[in-house]
Amino acid sequence: MPAVHSTDEQTRAVLDSADNGPIVIVNLVRYKEKAAYAPDSEEYGKGLSGRQAYLRYADEFMKLMADHGARSLLEAETETYLIGEGDWDLVWTNYFPSRDTFRAVVTDPRYQAFVHHRLAGLESQDAIVTRPMVP
Repeated sequence: MPAVHSTDEQTRAVLDSADNGPIVIVNLVRYKEKAAYAPDSEEYGKGLSGRQAYLRYADEFMKLMADHGARSLLEAETETYLIGEGDWDLVWTNYFPSRDTFRAVVTDPRYQAFVHHRLAGLESQDAIVTRPMVP
């Protein structure tokens, strides 16, 4: 089912887990055709694509992750499907040394300064939280 935000239940399941080990979040992203910025946004009416808006978000998010000791493992645009019939534009995997690190990134006050790019450019997303099987 297409989504832009996690449910409260999903958020609690991730953040309240007793396992505070490393996680990798696999993001499957679909862009809007045209970015939809709020009228009070500096970018409103500039004709940006959803891709351009979302990648502005991704660039800032990667900088913020680095400040907290997390990192991007892969940011790749979809070429074709070998199996299945998905409709994703971007696959983006991010490594967090712990759930506490993830929490620190998404609650950092600097996040609020650029999250509007995500909302402007994102049509829908699946974000899959995984536990690395090898140290």
